[in-house]
Amino acid sequence: MEFINFKMVNSKLKKLHKYGREVLGQNDYQQWLTHKNPFLEGKKPMDLLDAEKGLETVERMLGRIEHGIIS
Repeated sequence: MEFINFKMVNSKLKKLHKYGREVLGQNDYQQWLTHKNPFLEGKKPMDLLDAEKGLETVERMLGRIEHGIIS
């Protein structure tokens, strides 16, 4: 069983949301978060935000988008 450091996850989540809004804009980021993504095997990015590993995955995807790579 993995121990979750909620304080650290919350801090990373705040940074991730800020980054997402910078990359996609507020409305597009909210829409991107809540729609199924084929690069996540049909999961929504929002579904991954409850664990550190998922936060890292979503952050990498936003980085790819920022650099023009479809994600």
